[in-house]
Amino acid sequence: MNLNQLLQKRLSEYTELTDLLTKFAGKPAVFSTEAPTDQMQGWQNGVQYPRVTYTADMQANAERNSQGTLTVACYTDKTSLIILSLASAVKDAMRDTLLCPTDDTGPFAFAWARTDGFSLPDVNTMGQIITFDIVEYPDQTTTDPDPQIALSRFVKKKFPDYFVLGLDKPDEILETGDKPLFYVEVTRLRSTTGPTMNTVQWLLADMRVHVLYPNSAVRQKLCAACAELIAKEEDVPLDDLSPLTIVSSEYDATADYLRTGQIAVSTSYGILKTSPKQHKIEGVNNSYG
Repeated sequence: MNLNQLLQKRLSEYTELTDLLTKFAGKPAVFSTEAPTDQMQGWQNGVQYPRVTYTADMQANAERNSQGTLTVACYTDKTSLIILSLASAVKDAMRDTLLCPTDDTGPFAFAWARTDGFSLPDVNTMGQIITFDIVEYPDQTTTDPDPQIALSRFVKKKFPDYFVLGLDKPDEILETGDKPLFYVEVTRLRSTTGPTMNTVQWLLADMRVHVLYPNSAVRQKLCAACAELIAKEEDVPLDDLSPLTIVSSEYDATADYLRTGQIAVSTSYGILKTSPKQHKIEGVNNSYG
């Protein structure tokens, strides 16, 4: 399934939301972009409300650290008192939930951004628009040796019962409330000049560890424990068994766990040069006598 299909599946199967909705063609009234018109047959008892429409705009926003925006509009008539319940159910459906398409994108999480009310006086309708930032957690596997994989394996070794993206295969819909989730991402990779060696180039890799779990108290304890375990290690093994040296680690309890991750880790490691560097000998006088 692609992202749009997974959004349809999630919203139309989330019981706390669908119990509040009318039906169209026997299914909960959840629609992509637009709902059928009131003249179309299929509305349960001829009633169009309450209903939900959604739109995913996959336009990256670097300033908000998001891959796009999800907009969910909840509609009801003005005689109904459930509009707040509808909006709350939508937020609950998307909170700490990852959608994992099978088209080599994502996984995606959804960070609530804002809620705006509206009213349509001509049709006696009111509603709320809930906006989420779409945050992508892509597979960052690169080449051997891979610092991201090395740190992910270390986290999995220390927390074997929890889910680690990139190592564990997720379902299409993954609720982190069932099991805490870790995600390691490389944020910066750069070379360094020392120590100078003929066959090895040294690299510095800055990484962030995201810990996803709805309960903030449990989430903070997991972050603190993970940061301490990383700090205790001098190095962790890369794929070629060379060391990934832990330079520093820092846990920021105020960091956005969806967008930026709570644990910052700086590491260094060496890669073999493709061939020894040949140094030229210049300015030498070879004449004698």
